[in-house]
Amino acid sequence: MLFRFLFVLTTLSLSIALTEVEAVSKEAISSTDSNPISKIASVETPLNSSQIAALCGDGDGRACFRLARGQQHGDSIPKDEKAARRNYRRSCDLDYYEACYDYANFLIAGIGGDIDAKKAIALYDDSCAQNIALSCLSGGQQRMRGENVEKDAVQARRDIKKACNLGNDDGCVYLAAMLSNGIGGRQEYT
Repeated sequence: MLFRFLFVLTTLSLSIALTEVEAVSKEAISSTDSNPISKIASVETPLNSSQIAALCGDGDGRACFRLARGQQHGDSIPKDEKAARRNYRRSCDLDYYEACYDYANFLIAGIGGDIDAKKAIALYDDSCAQNIALSCLSGGQQRMRGENVEKDAVQARRDIKKACNLGNDDGCVYLAAMLSNGIGGRQEYT
């Protein structure tokens, strides 16, 4: 009896979810919006690379990010690190801050172009201010080691604490080590 109830409940939940996706898709297609694909994309409908590239060309920062990821990893499109770098930059310039983290990584490592560590650190800082946990962690690690930026354990601790507070597990591990060893502030035992 319990199994039957759970089966019916699961089936009902799935049916409701599919109905919502269909409704959004129908609305997007029948919409007078000049770009109905953007509404469909908001529910994670798979798009081909030419559709994503068109959205990126129209100034959709998230589309530029998705295109860059595909180009970086060779997912569904040929791997092209220079194009990935350009599209991460475009996405970041369009205030899609998750892309700023990836663009900074390309700049730090010189992937798809020249190394520009100073700009990468600034991007980590800017996207950390927008609550991108990995940017906070990366900026903090760079400051902790004094790589590409002046060594600053106090700021490193702040950045890494923010990464932890944003839910980054690695940030919490680093923060625990910093606290227990008194790095960047007074020693604290957690």
